[in-house]
Amino acid sequence: MDDSTKKKAEKVVSSLTLEEKVHLGIGADFWRTQAIPEKGLPALTVSDGPSGLRYQKPGTDAKGMTKSEPATCFPSLATAAATWDRELVAKMGTAIGAEARSLGVGVVLGPGLNIKRSPLCGRNFEYFSEDPYLTGTLASEYVKGVQSTGSGSCVKHFAVNSQEYKRFSNDCLIDERTLREIYLRAFEMVVRDARPEMIMSAYVMLNGIYCSDNRHLLCEILRDEWGFEGAITTDWGGMHDRAAAYKATCDLAMPGAGKHLEKQALDAVHAGTLGEADITACAERIAALAIEHAEAGSTSVDIAGNRAVALKVAEEGQVLLANDGVLPLAKDAKVALIGALAKTPHYQGGGSSHINARKVETLAGLRSDWTYAAGYDPKNGSTTPTLVDEAVAAARAAEVAVVVVGLPETIESEGYDRKDMELPSGMDELVRAVAAAAKHTVVVVQSGSAVELPWEKEVSAVLWAGLGGEAGAKATVLLP
Repeated sequence: MDDSTKKKAEKVVSSLTLEEKVHLGIGADFWRTQAIPEKGLPALTVSDGPSGLRYQKPGTDAKGMTKSEPATCFPSLATAAATWDRELVAKMGTAIGAEARSLGVGVVLGPGLNIKRSPLCGRNFEYFSEDPYLTGTLASEYVKGVQSTGSGSCVKHFAVNSQEYKRFSNDCLIDERTLREIYLRAFEMVVRDARPEMIMSAYVMLNGIYCSDNRHLLCEILRDEWGFEGAITTDWGGMHDRAAAYKATCDLAMPGAGKHLEKQALDAVHAGTLGEADITACAERIAALAIEHAEAGSTSVDIAGNRAVALKVAEEGQVLLANDGVLPLAKDAKVALIGALAKTPHYQGGGSSHINARKVETLAGLRSDWTYAAGYDPKNGSTTPTLVDEAVAAARAAEVAVVVVGLPETIESEGYDRKDMELPSGMDELVRAVAAAAKHTVVVVQSGSAVELPWEKEVSAVLWAGLGGEAGAKATVLLP
């Protein structure tokens, strides 16, 4: 952001009353900041990422969860991390940024940098890695890609938001060394290297203080030590004490409907416990972002090119966990394709990152020449003797059985954690039955998190396909 934009913001804010500045610090609705047209200040529009744009037109839903505009659904960040490819992740960010800018979105709410402390976190698919260095390195490239298009990137969730269970009330007690070396390291790398325009605070408490109110975290570390100059927003509904948040340099409370928060701030100013200068500084940062992105919209998007990037990420993100020589399959091999996820794939996680994909390919659709058997219920992974018998019959008649398993979206989602690392029991039963009957069995695993494979020694090959996005099935078919 250049100095002229900052000066414009300062000029606008200098003309506002105290009440107007406080009002600017509360979202106008689910996706937009307050606009003040008479002062020349536009609204800033934000939208969920990070594996594609979940943009919703104004007025479609007060809760922000209705069907979004069609967008390219890229592989999850967990799958992107498995590419170990800086340039490719940067291209993914560039594609998402371009789609955002074309729709008038100023800031993409992503990527997520939280460390995978537990394999059970329901949102692990949305985070890069257990490793701070890998996370920081690839996230920096993602942010640079997004911001190369003129869109901004909002890095989240700052910080220590590594589980979904009780995420609104957890108090994470962490010593300073562990905090900095494990949980903050990736954020520091991204702030110093990629200079994101926005940071989103986490819901949780850090050592007894909510992250949105935590001056040590937001001001002393993020701003003073690392030199972050952008805006800080809460996670949605994550503001607790507006006066404390102002002192912590948390600029924006999202979404809208925050009259009680405005009252908290004004009461604190009148009581002499909060200075107007703190409010002014926050208002200037919000105004600067809104002015910076006032020109977003009406640009063309290379949909085919973006889909090609999504396919490449999905191809490179797959991991061959085991292979006794059966892969690659012979072109003329007689194959049985088993598993309902071959027709209704698990290609993205659940929650706020859910994309309205433009076109989703399936293994069954791409390989209609292979004999198909469902094997289990796609909604919950349960099976029946009839489904197993049909799958076994198909496997016996083929040279190779390809069994597709994974976690249903209802299990792998924002808002709650998994209870265990197991696949649905029906899937395990199916794999074992097919492996006992088939000459060769290849298992394709569609998941964004670690899962147990109790039958791994009973099959010929295992391919982790991750959450491959809309082109994930094609990536699997193209496996060399």
